Parts: sequence; structure tokens; C-alpha cells
Amino acid sequence: MTGRFERSGWTVVPESSFNHYGDRGRIDLLAFHPVTRTLVVVEVKTVIADIQELLGTLNAKERVAPVLARSLGWRAARVVPFLIVAESTTNRRHLVAHARLFGRFALRGKGAVAWIRRPDGTPSGLLLLVKSPDRSGVGVRRAGRRRVRFRQASTSVNGSRDGLATAVEPA
Repeated sequence: MTGRFERSGWTVVPESSFNHYGDRGRIDLLAFHPVTRTLVVVEVKTVIADIQELLGTLNAKERVAPVLARSLGWRAARVVPFLIVAESTTNRRHLVAHARLFGRFALRGKGAVAWIRRPDGTPSGLLLLVKSPDRSGVGVRRAGRRRVRFRQASTSVNGSRDGLATAVEPA
């Protein structure tokens, strides 16, 4: 994700730690777009476990980010929270079950990626689901793959087979 921001003209600082009036932690990725003076606070999660903790922590990071940005010499005019979540059935289920809580993340998927390239306006938040690569660097889920099994063609009236196989997709 860092490369995507940098290719679009953002300055990126990964793992920015802070300690500000009792709020302590680390921002996974802090990105600043100098032309629009937009600051993005990126939180990366592989699993959505505790929604209250996740959203509360992201709110604290969003609140502290301008102070951290000033310490880096950045003058942000707006702050946008960005949640990146690993693609999984469980995570999708949590997002759907708690849609009202995640409703503030107005730009999602391709819309969020397009906004990074051209940060027009101030969205209330960005949400992106990403596939987690396996050890070889290849995405684990492959949509649309189906097993195809072959069966022998039926026997004709005289008992001989026509020698052809027929592809059958499972229902």
C-alpha cells in the first residue's frame, strides 16, 4: 500500500508512534498529500475481532494525527481515516453485520483506490478489503475456480461405449 500512495504523490511514514495526553499507540501508515494538504491515517487489520476497540483506536489515531503531522513539518487541512482489512468470509460477515458502525467509511474498494490517486474532497473514511498473499506471494482466494470432473459416456444399446468423456460441473 505504501507504494500505491507514493506513486500518487503522497509522502508516507510507516509505523508512526505517538504519546499525546494519554493517547498512546502507533499508526500503521501515515500519509500526507502536500498539494491538497490531506492527511490519511491507515489502520491495517487481518482480523476484525473487537469492533468497538478497532473503531475507538482508529478515532484516537485520527484525533492525534494532526499533532504528529505538525511534528513532521506537515500542515494538514483535513484528516481521513482509512481501514484496510484482509479479505475473508469472517471479516465480510462482520462488515455486513455491523454495517451502521462501518457506515462512516463512505469510499470503498475501487472508489477508495481511485481517491488515493486523485484526493478530491474529503470522504468520511476509506475502506478496502485486500487478499492476503500466501508464502509464495500469490493470493489465497481465487474467485470463480471450480473443479471439473469427467465421467465416461453412457453405454449404448448394443453395449459398446462411444469412447468420449463428458465434463460435468458440480451443482
